[in-house]
Amino acid sequence: MFSFVHRSVLEWLVAREAVSELDARGNADVLDADAMSPLMARFFVDLAEKEVAEAWTRRVFAAEKGGTAEKNALRVAGELKLDLIVNLEGRDLRGIGLGGLKMRGANLRRVNLEGVVLRDHDFTGADLTEARLARADLGGATLSGANLSQADLSFARLIGANVSETDLTGALLLGAKLLGVKGLSAKLSALAEHDGAAVLTRANVREIVLPPSECNAVAHHPDGHVLASGHDDGTVRLWNVATGKLLYGLSGHSGNVLSVAFSPDDRSLATGSHDTIVRLWDIAYGGTLRLALSGHTDIISSLAFSPNGRSLASGSTDKTVRLWDIAAGTPQLVLSGHTHGVSSVAFSPDGRSLASSSADGTIRLWDVASGHCLAVLLSTPEGWVSFVPEDHPGGPPRGAFKMGGDIAGSFWHRIGLARFEPGELDEFLPEGKKLRLPDDYAFLPPR
Repeated sequence: MFSFVHRSVLEWLVAREAVSELDARGNADVLDADAMSPLMARFFVDLAEKEVAEAWTRRVFAAEKGGTAEKNALRVAGELKLDLIVNLEGRDLRGIGLGGLKMRGANLRRVNLEGVVLRDHDFTGADLTEARLARADLGGATLSGANLSQADLSFARLIGANVSETDLTGALLLGAKLLGVKGLSAKLSALAEHDGAAVLTRANVREIVLPPSECNAVAHHPDGHVLASGHDDGTVRLWNVATGKLLYGLSGHSGNVLSVAFSPDDRSLATGSHDTIVRLWDIAYGGTLRLALSGHTDIISSLAFSPNGRSLASGSTDKTVRLWDIAAGTPQLVLSGHTHGVSSVAFSPDGRSLASSSADGTIRLWDVASGHCLAVLLSTPEGWVSFVPEDHPGGPPRGAFKMGGDIAGSFWHRIGLARFEPGELDEFLPEGKKLRLPDDYAFLPPR
């Protein structure tokens, strides 16, 4: 014989057990271990009575337990519609269901509330510095006196919200909807519009019309919501990936845009063009031109930010790779060695080395700190070779190599006008100076 117990009955039983533990010991272990559903939170409040449930909730926050207990306390506080001053700094609050919880004066620095529905919530005086609120629904929310500096509000919905005396310094407002917002000053309205937010006024409803133009390059914004595209007419266009809508266009290049790259911190976009200029746009502020970097003498074909965002690499058909200091807007290094145009550049994950490819058929590995070329990689249908093109401190001698397969006719050593096949010179060189490297030799230093 089989029986079935509905989940709601099980949740009621667990809630009753938790209340029994509270009555007996003043604490409930089950609430520290297992996550509550909204229904269980409702059962708990009904069974424990509001005063007992509120007292348990406040004890959890006072003890700063964190983890499951804290998330359960948040659910119960929402059910009770408590007005709490809590410290939730750095917490991931997605999927908790904050319900009617009031957050007046709460410490919500760096919390993750991406995509969370927060309609009509009260955040008066709360600290939301650097909070992640992308795509959050803050419709009707009270944000009076709250600190939202450096917060990510991209594509957030703030329709009817109250932002009187709200600090939005440095906040990312790309695609945010600020319609019917209360307390929005003329200065803040202008700043939000400049950043790419939708602020409804009688004069600012307009069509976006850009002529069709061949697209040469695309790049995703790190958070995945925005796409940048580079075009033959010299424009760069930013798109809302979810809706397929064009947000705005950036103009400034006088030639085809062939490369686009977002910075790791989400706030900058680099673009390279036929006009030989690398441009850096401040996306966090609506696409303001921040830097124009000149130095290449031919087409910019490829761009890449270092993992820490402090450097930018640009490859060009002038056969060079240039490294730029983003903060100073100045060149750091010019990497020369390719015999044809550079087609692509890419940093290693730790940012210590850079790879570049070229129409000369080779890939070069560079040490970012010194600018030394650590190795040249070449492949043919018959085989491959990796070799050291220059002497550098701590490295093997120039000409040292590794190979596989048959590369006859593609790689030699040269003395004067004489050419020698790989390995042909080694019998004349002292031990330790031979050019053939062991198979396990690593061109990149240990990390």
